[in-house]
Amino acid sequence: MTTTFGSYSHLEDPRKPKELYNAGDVTGFTDDETDISPEEEIQELQILSKEADIPLEEILHPENVNMVAETINTGLKVLEDVKVLQKKIKSGKHDEVVLQRLEAPLQVLKDQYAMILEILSLKKGRENENPQEIEQIKKKYEKLGVFAIPFNHRDDICFNMLSHCLNLSSTILLRDIKITVERFLKLHRNSLVDDLSILISKLETLCGLLPFAATFDKSDIFSLDPSHPSWERLHNCVQVKTLAPTHVMQKSYQRFLRSFSIGVSLLARGSAHKNFFVRAGSTAAGAVFDFFAHKNTQRRVNLFYSNPDQALAFKVWNLLDQKALLYIFKAAFPTVKHSRKIFIPRIYDTLTFNNVQAALAEKTLNTTLPIEMDKAEILLTEKPQKLSFSYKDLRKPDKEKVPLRILSSHPLPCTATGFLQQKAGIHRTQTINLDISDHSKLDQVNVACYDVFKEIKEGLQHMQGSKLALKEVDTYFDGIILHIHGGGFVAMSSASHQAYTRQWAKKVGSAVLSVDYRLAPDFPYPDALDDCWQTYNWVLEHMEHTLGIKPTKIILAGDSAGGNLALGVTLLAIKNNVRVPDGLMLAYPALKMEVKTYSPSLILALNDQILPYSVLKMIPGVYIPPEGKPDKDPLLSPLKATDDLLKHLPPVRMMVGDRDPFHDDCWRFVDKLKKLDRDVSMVVYKDMTHGFLGYAFPGGMNIAKKCVRDSIEMLKELLTRKNEE
Repeated sequence: MTTTFGSYSHLEDPRKPKELYNAGDVTGFTDDETDISPEEEIQELQILSKEADIPLEEILHPENVNMVAETINTGLKVLEDVKVLQKKIKSGKHDEVVLQRLEAPLQVLKDQYAMILEILSLKKGRENENPQEIEQIKKKYEKLGVFAIPFNHRDDICFNMLSHCLNLSSTILLRDIKITVERFLKLHRNSLVDDLSILISKLETLCGLLPFAATFDKSDIFSLDPSHPSWERLHNCVQVKTLAPTHVMQKSYQRFLRSFSIGVSLLARGSAHKNFFVRAGSTAAGAVFDFFAHKNTQRRVNLFYSNPDQALAFKVWNLLDQKALLYIFKAAFPTVKHSRKIFIPRIYDTLTFNNVQAALAEKTLNTTLPIEMDKAEILLTEKPQKLSFSYKDLRKPDKEKVPLRILSSHPLPCTATGFLQQKAGIHRTQTINLDISDHSKLDQVNVACYDVFKEIKEGLQHMQGSKLALKEVDTYFDGIILHIHGGGFVAMSSASHQAYTRQWAKKVGSAVLSVDYRLAPDFPYPDALDDCWQTYNWVLEHMEHTLGIKPTKIILAGDSAGGNLALGVTLLAIKNNVRVPDGLMLAYPALKMEVKTYSPSLILALNDQILPYSVLKMIPGVYIPPEGKPDKDPLLSPLKATDDLLKHLPPVRMMVGDRDPFHDDCWRFVDKLKKLDRDVSMVVYKDMTHGFLGYAFPGGMNIAKKCVRDSIEMLKELLTRKNEE
């Protein structure tokens, strides 16, 4: 059975505006419609709320309270129906699995429903509350543990989000469980046991999220009415873009997902056998079966995600980073003049977890005060150009250094062709013949990449009196893009993101430097951030003397986890009084690393096969040390950064899909920056999921190429805009 649970039409936040207008559109009230502004109207309602001692939410939307009660009653009826069906199940191997898996989550949900109904029965208004009744309710449902609703007053409950979460469990998920049990009683198919396991796993997740939905922050923008000034303000800097009709988007995504699902299914099959030959035979046979039996493949993938093995889950995320696949895709990647890795020495003070913890303890981490780091082992000289390493040295692989992939559609200045072009002083639209008969003047060049210069000089000895045709040199290296890849801090690399980073190098008009930071769980927070920080500082101080590049502008770009790290580097630059990047381009960034949270778009992860909730909630556990505090650490959760830090951010350009679990946090971040009057804008793609920039490859989503083109325009705009500060 293919459940309809997770369809976005069921998951739209009722408080979200029905329509999100493009930048420049006129929104809100006009003089003909009302005599007061939305701000004045809200103020009047707040006064009324205070006088009547009734929560503002219940004045604005009294139907939400009634909706909660109605939804719970509907859910209780379905629960009773399922329990009746349970009694009809006969004893048997598979039947016992069904009984055991169903019993616990259904009882938890029933107790949660009962607790919410008792909270609703309390009198409105704190003055009318009976503290003893509240304590009795809390004590009565202590047995629920982490599943209990944490409250001290009736008006602590956010009925809007509670209604949203209850609707998913009562109206959609319980209904699908009931239907599946009914079919199981008739057919007794093993596949239905699998379907039930998948549904129960989602129900368990919702039971865990329900307390956070009930106590959702009422000041959050997704708790506010669509006419609230915050939404009015956001409409002017957010463009909602339709790439294609919904059915076309779904078909394109399903086609891509089918190939991805086969890969996941094969990994799951192979992991079930320890013997190499058995594993190889199972995988080969499974490949044929999965190709023709797509529904069974989908079921296998969903079953895997219902209780995933951690190591295998991370292998799944690395599917697109397999050498065999990269070798195949390489032929389809855009060609660039230069694609090579160099290895950056760690020569700057190191950011450690102890440094972060100390700053948290001193309450200076979320301020503009510098963070104290461990001193670097290598002491820098006063003049960076005197450092011993050169371009040739940096090309030698070294596990102690940070790998950095350089993508450029022009020869680097430190290479033979690029060096001669710069020495000749060639300008845009100019091609000349350089007389190299007198190569003695080359000795006057003062560059750190001396070994390359020496090779050039020695190579010209036999070319006395000859002419050398050189291509034009333009302003290509005036700006660079420092890219940080995504992959949940545990997977992927700069190689797996070349489908679009090569496009950037070719069409933006700037070189792309992509960092291969260390990955968790072997290297937990803040090792990845430190690698990016080391690279950023090296670019600022040593790239000119090693690569011959001195950019006037540096743009930090990152997707998903890379967006998180790009913001982390920027916040460190602000704190440590280092040059701040000239712009940030963030694609569906991970802005909050908390697990104990709820948001309408987060629920999309329950049905997302690229970013499933079961894997998503694993990430903080392997990336963040146990003592970490993602709810307070802005380097982990940039959404938690104070205004004191955020007001120093450079121009920010963002993009996200409206089917992305990170969708809501992106809106929240834009809202924070807009309140600080920062230069920020965002594009939201209708019906698009997480990770779309990486889908623009053969066999992926052709529609995603439009998003790559938009990212190119964003980068161009950031590189060419004039600095206002």
